[in-house]
Parts: sequence; structure tokens; C-alpha cells
Amino acid sequence: MFQILHSYIPDPVFFEFGFLVVYWYGFLMTLALLVGVFVVGKLSDLYRIGGEHVYDLGFYIIVFGLLGARLYHVLNEPSYYLSNPSQIIAFWNGGLALHGGIIGGALAIYWYVRKHFKSGIKIFNFQFSIFNSMLLITDIIVPALALGQAIGRWGNYFNQELFGLPTNLPWGIPIELSNRVAGFESFTYFHPTFLYESLLNVLIFVILMFLHKSVIRNLRHATARSVHKGLTLRPGVITATYIILYSIVRIAMEFLRVDATPVILGIRLPIIVSSLLIIAGLWFLYRCNKPFKNLPTT
Repeated sequence: MFQILHSYIPDPVFFEFGFLVVYWYGFLMTLALLVGVFVVGKLSDLYRIGGEHVYDLGFYIIVFGLLGARLYHVLNEPSYYLSNPSQIIAFWNGGLALHGGIIGGALAIYWYVRKHFKSGIKIFNFQFSIFNSMLLITDIIVPALALGQAIGRWGNYFNQELFGLPTNLPWGIPIELSNRVAGFESFTYFHPTFLYESLLNVLIFVILMFLHKSVIRNLRHATARSVHKGLTLRPGVITATYIILYSIVRIAMEFLRVDATPVILGIRLPIIVSSLLIIAGLWFLYRCNKPFKNLPTT
């Protein structure tokens, strides 16, 4: 595998058929979405949440998530898009920011749960509040998000974008001169940050699924006493775990990446955002240690 990465120059075009041109980036993003929907569907079945809600909500998350991801990316590069306004909608050429996608997806979840689960979601013997229902939905979604990221990052490889610093390691990837960042034109091989992040996201996915297995097992046999005593993980713990783990991964990648991004006080913006997310995630984990209040049971 390393030898292939080290010697192969990828083509961004997956295949062409007449006037139809399919790019690897678009194909992989579509695959990531389909795999994500499958994972969410399986988890929803385990939690016994109606499948019709899963697919309806999935549609809104995809739409709002893509809009948020693209808008965040465009706002990070205002000078380019002001000069090339026709490229604002050309997301198939690359340019989807995860932080924006998370914001867009969160707004979709908030709107959908408020509209369709006015009394909250009932899981096994417990009726969750609107707020906890939202957190439960995000808990179900974040493993799919992590796995989708693992797949989608390969789109950056085929576009030869978002690579890292120059390297002589045997798994360094060659970048064509036209795609090299200014100041690095004399180098040929660069860190495959897409690969590092992809593998780490698979690890995050495994960790989150393990947590879900524990939560489902505990909820099936939970009593009001065990929940109030904190013996069952509260909704939101898995989401907070994802936010913390992915933010750590993103910070590590930002120290390697050489692509242009806004810099504040000498620090790349994604590092600042990810650091704030880690703090928020840790604070939320602390809050989740507190017992449920007035959780009705049947």
C-alpha cells in the first residue's frame, strides 16, 4: 500500500461516459453519505426508534450539513470566492469544512426533534425529554459521521489537496507541481494527512460503537434507580466523546497541514475552533455525570 501511495499520481476523475463526468470526490462523498445512513439506520433499530424518522431526519441533516460545510469553507476564503463567485456552489471540486457541516447538521436535528418529538423519545422503559432526545439523536449520528469522514477524506487524496508538510517517509505521497502550496514547490513528497485522519476516524468509529453497545445493554436492563444513580450513560456522552477525540485528531493534523486557512494571533483557525470544542466536550462530560431529574418510567 505504501509503495502505491508513494508512486501513484491520482486522477480526480473517477470515470467519464460521454458528457457525464464523475469525480472521485463526489463519488466518495456519496458513498460516505450512504454508509452513514446505513449505520444510523442500524443503530436506530437497536434503540427502537422508528425508521421513517431516521431517513427523514437524515435527508435534512445531509442538506443542512452540506450547506453549512460549504458556507463555512467559502467564508474561510472570502478573497478567492469574491473573485470567483461562480465557484461558490462548485463543492464537487472540493471545499467542505467539517466544522460548518456539524453546525448545519445540529440545526437540522434541533428543528426536526422540536417538530416531530414534542414529548421526547421513548427508549425501552424511559421517556426522554426534548433536550435529551436531541442528544440521543446526535449520539446515534456521530459514529456515522466518523466513518463517513474516514471515507470522504480519500476525496482529498484524489484532488491532491489538504496534504501535509514535505517528508522522506516511504508513505509520503507525490503532489504535482500545479497542486503544491506556495513555498513548497521544490518538494515532491508530502505527509498523507488524509490517510492519517482516515485511519484515526475509523478508530474513533470503533470506540463510539463500543460505547453504544454498552449504553444499549445498560438501558435494556436499567431501572429508574440505576439511571438516577448515574449507572447508565446519559445521552450526549457519546457525542461529547466524538467531539473531544476528533478535535484532538484535527489539531494534530493542523500542525502538519500546509493549506491556506485563516490565522489568528499566529494560530490556525481550525486549531482554535477544535480547542474550544475540546473544552466544550469536557464540560459536557462533566455535566453528564449529574443524575437525571424527573425521568419518568413506565
